[in-house]
Amino acid sequence: MKTLTNFAVEKEILADSPATRVNYRAKPNPRTKIRAYRDHEARTVLEATRREDKDYMRWIPWICCFTGARLDEVAGAARRDVERVGRYWTLNIRLDHRAADASIKNVGSERCVPLHPKLIEEGFLDYVNSLPKDGPLFPSLRPDKFGSKAGTATKKIGPFVRALGIIDKRLSPNHSWRHRLIEEFRRIPVREDIEHAITGHSQEGTAPDYGEYSINTMLGPAIDQTRSPFDIRSEDGDADKGNFVAVAAAD
Repeated sequence: MKTLTNFAVEKEILADSPATRVNYRAKPNPRTKIRAYRDHEARTVLEATRREDKDYMRWIPWICCFTGARLDEVAGAARRDVERVGRYWTLNIRLDHRAADASIKNVGSERCVPLHPKLIEEGFLDYVNSLPKDGPLFPSLRPDKFGSKAGTATKKIGPFVRALGIIDKRLSPNHSWRHRLIEEFRRIPVREDIEHAITGHSQEGTAPDYGEYSINTMLGPAIDQTRSPFDIRSEDGDADKGNFVAVAAAD
């Protein structure tokens, strides 16, 4: 309702939106709420991608894990979007090198995300350097019938993750990486505005519109503090879960 009436105001069909003060908050359902990857699950998926031949199957889970980026932000990236900023390699999430009809979720979604040392250690830059400079980041990833590369990636990566035995419906094969990184930021902890600058969450008020977040002194060091799933070893998945509950309770 608010979207429709705001659109009407934009097009000068209405002078004011009658839905301005309408608010709705859905009651959350704990059975369907998306959860983060636990570390043993993350290791299982990332290790399995090492056996994949398709470029996007090999690298998209790794990039999502260590940047917290949305699937469509990664799937639609160009080779030129991986660039050096000072002492950090980054993934520059922007529209510059994407299709004319491409879009991003919100203003804060356009951002430069530093790459985690583990991603570089894994050989991601070697892969990037093997690509034509003016081409897509994943040449083998074709758009689906709706023109979405993310749609194709979803249809391939989802079943791939489920086939590894990760079948909990609360875990989203792609979006749960984002939740994992946010949990890492809360563990450190990282300032909320820096977290949002990395993950591309919209921020309220006008303050976020002022100034820029430094890659070398703010965003990069925050990424460096986040742990790789391979840095956290436990006997089984329950131990991983127990560690998270303990931290959550302490918070």
